[in-house]
Amino acid sequence: MAVIALPHASWALITTTALNAILGLVYWVLAATVPRRRRGSRAGMISAMLFVTSLGWIGLQFVVIRFVPVAGERTGPLIAGTCALAAAGLTAGIVFLAAFAGPNLITAG
Repeated sequence: MAVIALPHASWALITTTALNAILGLVYWVLAATVPRRRRGSRAGMISAMLFVTSLGWIGLQFVVIRFVPVAGERTGPLIAGTCALAAAGLTAGIVFLAAFAGPNLITAG
């Protein structure tokens, strides 16, 4: 069974890596079109985005790495619960950022 699952996992890894590369390229191409006078505020927005992303994930990748191999039939609910927790953390990070830094980021541009 592990022999069959390996190609699927390999293709999933290749696909997500390729999608990340394409989305990153599109993002930076769009970021390069921002006028020079507005780049400083955009750098602050990028930092804020990375901060919110870090809050959203809150280290749950280690839960997945540790417990998926031994979860058996509970793998689906484990991954769904992990994604739900990450979404809750991301939502909390966005709310936090909007409440405390949002007005400054909006008026900086």
